[in-house]
Amino acid sequence: MTDGNTNDQTRDTSPIRPDHPRSECAEPAGERAGDQVGPYKLLELLGEGGFGVVWLAERREPMVQRVAIKIIKVGMDTKAVIARFEQERQALAVMNHPNVASVLDAGALPATMGGRPYFVMEYVAGEPITTSVLILSSARPISMATSLACSLAVAHAT
Repeated sequence: MTDGNTNDQTRDTSPIRPDHPRSECAEPAGERAGDQVGPYKLLELLGEGGFGVVWLAERREPMVQRVAIKIIKVGMDTKAVIARFEQERQALAVMNHPNVASVLDAGALPATMGGRPYFVMEYVAGEPITTSVLILSSARPISMATSLACSLAVAHAT
């Protein structure tokens, strides 16, 4: 299931099934909790979109840091998808906005894990926007939509 965005150029942060907590998200084919991706250990699947999965991960050395890692799904690593993925990574890397997660690192999985590209973003704790909007009063979604629109304006200007 995607996050409802058909162009898939935004970060994939929605849960696989919005009516279930993240801890119940089924792990996709490929990576598993506990796998090592560079210096990061995958902890929990946060969400899945059209061509990528997003994991909560943690690095222990040289400092302790929790991050979000987006990885292209198994079988989706075509030249066209990889090009879109790299374009998304680059666009996020040059953005500087409080409502856009910063890109911290990037790489490719080892050949034994398929060699698919990934990028590492700051982890922002909280519920996905698709869940939050459903439970808020009418004034809060308007405020959230305004912030989102400002973030998108920065993204499209970059």
